[in-house]
Amino acid sequence: MEKKMRIVFLAVHNNMEWVRYNHLPFSLLTACLSRSPHLNRLELVEMGFGREEPAESMVEALKAAKPDLLAVSCYVWNIEIVLGLLPGIKGAFPKMKIVLGGPELEIGSTEPLLSSPWIDFVVPGEGERVFRELVEFLLLEPGGDPGGIRGIIHRRADGTPEATPPRPPLEDLDGIPSPFLTGTYDPSRIPGNTVMVQTQRGCPLNCLYCYEHNNHPRPRSFSLTRTFEEFGFILQREPSSIFILDSCLNSNRRRVKRILSFIIQNRRPGLRSIHAEMVPEFMDEEMIQLAEKAGLRPIEIGIQSLDPGVLRTCGRYRNNPKLFRNIDLSIKHGVRICPQIIYGLPGDDLDSFFKTFDGVYAVPCPVMEMFKLMVLPNTGMRARARELGIDFSQAPPYAVRSTPALSGEELNFLDRFKNIFFITLPMKAEINAVALKAGIKPHRIFSDFVKQRSPDRLAFHFKVRDDREKELALAALDEFSRELIGLAEGAGDDRFSAEIGARAAASEKKSRLDIVARLLEKKSVEKRIEKRHAGTSLLDRITFSRDVALHDRKEPWGGGTSGEEHSGSRQRRPIRGK
Repeated sequence: MEKKMRIVFLAVHNNMEWVRYNHLPFSLLTACLSRSPHLNRLELVEMGFGREEPAESMVEALKAAKPDLLAVSCYVWNIEIVLGLLPGIKGAFPKMKIVLGGPELEIGSTEPLLSSPWIDFVVPGEGERVFRELVEFLLLEPGGDPGGIRGIIHRRADGTPEATPPRPPLEDLDGIPSPFLTGTYDPSRIPGNTVMVQTQRGCPLNCLYCYEHNNHPRPRSFSLTRTFEEFGFILQREPSSIFILDSCLNSNRRRVKRILSFIIQNRRPGLRSIHAEMVPEFMDEEMIQLAEKAGLRPIEIGIQSLDPGVLRTCGRYRNNPKLFRNIDLSIKHGVRICPQIIYGLPGDDLDSFFKTFDGVYAVPCPVMEMFKLMVLPNTGMRARARELGIDFSQAPPYAVRSTPALSGEELNFLDRFKNIFFITLPMKAEINAVALKAGIKPHRIFSDFVKQRSPDRLAFHFKVRDDREKELALAALDEFSRELIGLAEGAGDDRFSAEIGARAAASEKKSRLDIVARLLEKKSVEKRIEKRHAGTSLLDRITFSRDVALHDRKEPWGGGTSGEEHSGSRQRRPIRGK
């Protein structure tokens, strides 16, 4: 009997929760391989770990899986971990081939192969077709020259790296087989029943700090027919939540409204939330109302900055009046939004950043996010960093260290500012009320607090990493709450200060629980790892295995048996709205 090639797909996730349900990237590759005439010669295994997992345990599990080909998707949060695993696994299986892909790898760059002798191939950019071609080449021509495969980086016979000519993006995304409709990715078999789905690739914006435009120069969509079929398949399996991975779901207004209408007509009661990203300026009232009915929450909206000069430098289009008009409409219709801002952008100094912070913080929504600029590979920001005077760390996550407008000391100050912002987020409404009553801007409450304390007193992260950081965060929260109540007492009458005191106490309790819960979550992850490894064989640690002959389904979501049936044999209703 002919020996099969065993392909192990390795995913190192940002946290343990993603191990359970983020199967989409490798499911897309597997769906492409399902079209290969050589599928019967392949054995496909997916292995997932959280980044908290000890490296030794990951290497042991990989060794036990005995891969002939190891395929790894690389991101800013896992690239260093992945590179650290390769010597151990390659040492155990020197004939094994290692393929890296993912957004962390720059198109056309041979640097990974120069710096790591354990890597055999890199597939940057859109990789489904390329990966299938590479697998078929390794099956049919082992030891041959893969230089005829466009869109890869490989080693020549003399060991020197070579980047083959780039491959243009797929014009027809439907040419990628659906992981849902081929049976590769069935949400009903995934613990937690949280599903990832993609309806398009690319973004109409060209922001310097984002790699999306470089990888996908223009938006391309899967057909609405396919999108409806996939959502029909997903919704009938009653997931608890759905993550739509499009970088800009509403790049086409008419299209997104049809998708939202389909979801409204076919969603089930058990679906708690749909997570999506939208450009707020592309919204209109009808879209916002449909988003609320469809259950989109939260909708991430990347504001990043309100300063016109900073936005121009970053290549970001912005219509501020329309932005805030659509934010107001979202709040009016009960849509939960999550605005995001970035500090450290070129041209942004403390004053301009604080104006952005105050404008966004005043938005009456319970959540908000604040990030430090990362100068990511495959971005215009990386390409123009020297021109823009940006100094950044060469190691992931490539955080900005200084700009002409912000010194390293000022960025460190904003790091501490951000941590206080995050631990007090449940108190956002009270902070805004006090700032308004006292006639000061919200940032002043945070910046004054940070200035009055030495850096070592605020030396914690969010999420907190250990008990010491937890104690520092709780102490800072206690001090902040007392100062906020004191400011309220000085700014208003007894009734106002009493009301703020009561509300702040309740919000502080929520903040304290949040800090403790995040540390307990980390500890529970460590316990889960220990429990998972105790008394089990190494192969039992593999998250999910696909040693099946994949096939197309003529009826993707109806009347099947075995794996096609929804667990519990629940009655299915017809799909509407296509």
